[in-house]
Amino acid sequence: AATLGDVEQVQKHILQLGKRCARSGRRTALHVAAEKGHVECVRLLYPEAGYFTEDHKTALMLAAAHNHVELVKLLIPMEAGMRANSGTTALMKAAHNGHLEVCKLLLEKEAGLTRRDGWTALMSAAANNRCDVIQLLLSTEQRMATHDGTTALHKAVVHGFPDAVRLLGKLLLGLSGFL
Repeated sequence: AATLGDVEQVQKHILQLGKRCARSGRRTALHVAAEKGHVECVRLLYPEAGYFTEDHKTALMLAAAHNHVELVKLLIPMEAGMRANSGTTALMKAAHNGHLEVCKLLLEKEAGLTRRDGWTALMSAAANNRCDVIQLLLSTEQRMATHDGTTALHKAVVHGFPDAVRLLGKLLLGLSGFL
């Protein structure tokens, strides 16, 4: 029912069970509804927030990855700052996909967080040539590096994105006329 966004059926299942199904390590109806963008189903299933799927994603991470702005707004109070086993955050998922509005919503709660290896949301944006997201994240993550010393600028160079290299080079190194 959550997959299809069928609010009536979701309500019916909640009444039949007498509760919402909330357990970590399994994909819940909330995870499915968040990934598919079904706002009304997410509102009903909100008590399931705070749990991870079997592949260690939260409903917020799924909504952020798929650019579901309204759902991100709903889920931030319950799940912002939660990290996958690797340390990945919802902001990193949104930055990877270039979802600027979602990144703006998550910035205050998740900017500066790193994966276990030191990877940041800015690096996700740089590795995928997301220049508008790079500009947004620079003020909070500009001097960060992975544990092996890799920076967002390195990621843009390695992935062959001259626009991102130019932007990061200008802003990080203070070079005018760079490239």
